[in-house]
Order: sequence, then structure tokens, then C-alpha cells
Amino acid sequence: MDRWLGYFLEKMRNLNLMENTLIAIISDHGHCIGEYNLVGKQGHPMSREIADLVLMIRHPSGEGSGTTCESLVYNYDLPATILARLGIDPEKPMDGKDIWPLALGKEKEMYDHITCGWGPFVMVCDRCYWYNAYLWGESPLLYDLEADPKLEKNIAQEHPQICEQMKDLAIADAGGKIPEFLRKLKGESGCTPLLIE
Repeated sequence: MDRWLGYFLEKMRNLNLMENTLIAIISDHGHCIGEYNLVGKQGHPMSREIADLVLMIRHPSGEGSGTTCESLVYNYDLPATILARLGIDPEKPMDGKDIWPLALGKEKEMYDHITCGWGPFVMVCDRCYWYNAYLWGESPLLYDLEADPKLEKNIAQEHPQICEQMKDLAIADAGGKIPEFLRKLKGESGCTPLLIE
């Protein structure tokens, strides 16, 4: 991937397009390649390898060059951010937010948590915790992000009230109820991960 991105950027330079083109790179999702004894992508455990996505933006004028932002954002914030940089108003309202002021440190956090759904599984992350479970709360995984940034010690048993709060955030983000069709997916792990012996 790095090689082909390099070829692309070199072609942009050779065509003199770097000075008038906004470039954004974002990943869809990641894959485990041995972490948790899994190879593949799955909804449980939905680890950093799966859900902690890459987002890089290069402004043609160099605005914000070298800046790193650790804020919680969604991948669907990217279209709104790009359109705002281009001075284009969307034809219809968009779910995403313009995160550029946040990225430049001109605004504080836009989200106090983020939610990611994958079939019958949900992941909710805030500044303190990473939560992953079935939408109904079964098989909870809860990690203290400050004490355990690599998500190695599940503390769900010791903190059921935090798990319940995170589950409630996910259901609220889904519009207040779990779609009935997701119950049929219960027991499905995602995209058929390969277990390593």
C-alpha cells in the first residue's frame, strides 16, 4: 500500500497537481494479522486493528502541515471537510461535520464518544473506555484506555455499570432501538476470521 501511494503522489508531483489538489487518505477498516490469534476482520473483538482508522489530509497550500490531531471523528466527516475546503455547500444536509478547525487545534472536541456497528456487534469509544459487545450487551469487552491503551485487560466484569452506559450510548446513536433484523445475525462473527492454532 505504501509503495502504490508513493507512486500516486509522485505522479501528482510530476503533473504539477500538488499545489491545487486537496489529498485525503482514509481507511475503510483494518484487519487482524495475528492479533488475538485471528487473521481477518471481525466485529468481536473489534480491536484497534479493526476500528482505529487512518485519516490523513494534505492541504495544497500546506495549511496545518505537520499537525497531528488525536480527536474522535467519524469517517463520514471527511466529505463535509473536503467540501468546506473547496468552498462548496452540499446540496442536501450531511451527517458529517467539518473537522478542519478541530484538526488545526482551533476547536475543542466535536464528539464525546464514537460508535461503530458491525452486524450484531457494537463498539463505543470515548476518551476513557473502549467497549465492544453484542448490541444487547452480551459478551462485553471493556478496556481502560489510559491504563491499557493496547486493549489487553478486559475489565467488563468489574464495571458492569460502565458497560451498560456504553451500550445505551450505542442504542441512542442507532435511533433509540435495535433493528429487529440484527437479531438474526446473532452468533455471526463478521467476515469469517481465521483462527490461528
